[in-house]
Amino acid sequence: MNLALLIGKKIMNSRPRICLTFLFAFFPFVCGEIAWGQTSCCAQCGCVAGCQRVCRLKCEEKRVTETLWAGKSEEICLPGKSRCVDQQCEMIGDQVPDAEVPCAQPKKFVWNLWQPITAPTSATKSKLMKRTIVKTIPSYRWVVEDLCPDCEATAKTNK
Repeated sequence: MNLALLIGKKIMNSRPRICLTFLFAFFPFVCGEIAWGQTSCCAQCGCVAGCQRVCRLKCEEKRVTETLWAGKSEEICLPGKSRCVDQQCEMIGDQVPDAEVPCAQPKKFVWNLWQPITAPTSATKSKLMKRTIVKTIPSYRWVVEDLCPDCEATAKTNK
């Protein structure tokens, strides 16, 4: 077959799909209020007479969270050098098993006794502190509303 003929057949076969896709995709936007049986009414008073869409500036409050960081100084004591003086030993655990307590064999517990050689020194360390502050600030945004001529005139004077 001829290449132009093949391309022509593909285009002819795809046209109904394209038309239906276009129709279903854009029908609600083109005929929105008529297609769904809706009528526009005023967003403020509710009347239906002569309403039109208007861009209006709306003031709202917005919560903003800000985090502050700071260092807090704290005095600490650093021990000096020390030496091991003695090693202590003691047996821990019950010699006589109790019926309510699980059985355990006695165990040898060992610890060292240390004696300081030099004097301790003091130092300052900084501790990082976090503080969160929440502020409420005015925020403005544009909204689209259906307004009647009376409410539109009132909205223009209240700016």
